Formats: sequence, structure tokens, C-alpha cells
Amino acid sequence: MVVRQQAARQASEPLLETFYDARDIEPGTSWKQALEDGVARSVLLALRTDVYEQRLWCRQEFRWAEAFGVPRVVVDARSSLVYSASELALDGSPTVRIPDGNLARVLFAAFQTALRSLLFQRRVQELQKIGLLPPRGPDVKILGVAPSIETLAGACKDLSESPDPTKRVIVYPDPPLAEGLGAAGEALARDIGARLITPSQLASEGP
Repeated sequence: MVVRQQAARQASEPLLETFYDARDIEPGTSWKQALEDGVARSVLLALRTDVYEQRLWCRQEFRWAEAFGVPRVVVDARSSLVYSASELALDGSPTVRIPDGNLARVLFAAFQTALRSLLFQRRVQELQKIGLLPPRGPDVKILGVAPSIETLAGACKDLSESPDPTKRVIVYPDPPLAEGLGAAGEALARDIGARLITPSQLASEGP
């Protein structure tokens, strides 16, 4: 299930849209394209049941969310006490448990995660206004959450086709990545001539 952020232009417009595959994909539509497009514009809510990681489309949606660098929240609804290691980076996302059935806690976590992403995007816009970042375009990749190596690999793949290799930059939220992941990310970015940087690092460089 994905929750789409929507900026309301009028008070009468909804602030939140939901997208659920069984309800919102029209007959005859490409399931894969519809799901991928939905994830790319969303906060992903992953309902992690005991069989979540065994389901093809659940795994695919989470991988898309990771590759696109979109905000995601895991709702842990598992019932067992011991689990094998997961091939998905679920534990790297904000996680909510609701043994008491309090669904408001899930909505709060989704809003909080979305708000952090929106505040980050606002900060990026301010950096663009003062010239520390080039305007949004094909040479700039903005990641809404702290990236994994899969997210960085996807960003570098997208930027490798941008028109101006000298202006390629990947911006992600503070804090800077830990040493090991940061070094791997820097290597991926250098391979396509891109900079990998956070807003605080950009601000410290000055105009």
C-alpha cells in the first residue's frame, strides 16, 4: 500500500491520497507500470506480515521504493519470535508495531516520514535559490531519505545519462553516510563524475 503526498492548492482539495493495487488499478492496465509509478510518487507503507517477504510484488514494491529513494515506513505485523535474515533492507526504515490495534500510530509515522522528506526538499530549494546547487534538472538527483547502496546505484544509473557530466550531483538528507557506506557511495558517484553530498556539507562550502 502506498500513500501519495499531494500539495493542496485549495482548501477543498484532499491533503492525502491513497493507492491500493486491488482497488485502484483499472482492468487492462499494466500492473507493473501502475505499481512502479505509484511507488515513485509515494510514501510506501510496507505491511510486514509473516509472508510479506515471500510475495513477489511486495518485494518488488519495496525494491522500487529503495531504488527511487522515496520515504517508506514498515508496519511490523509479524507473529513469530524468531526470523531468518531478510534480503530486503526493511530494518533500515522507520518501523511501527501496533499490537493494540492503534492504526493512528501508523498514520502518524507516515506523516512524520513524509514531513521530513518535504522539509529536506524545501531546504534543497533554498540551496538552489542561493546558487549552492544547480536548478532541478537531469543533472541533479535529490533523494528524499538516507540512501542505501541500492538507492545510490539507481541514482548513479539515472545520472549517467544526463547531458552535462560536469554538473552531476546527488543530494541526500543529513547526516552524512557512515564511513563504509559513504566510501562505497563516493566510489559509485566518482565513476560517473558526480558529487555525493548533504545540505549541511553544501552550506559549509559557502557560495
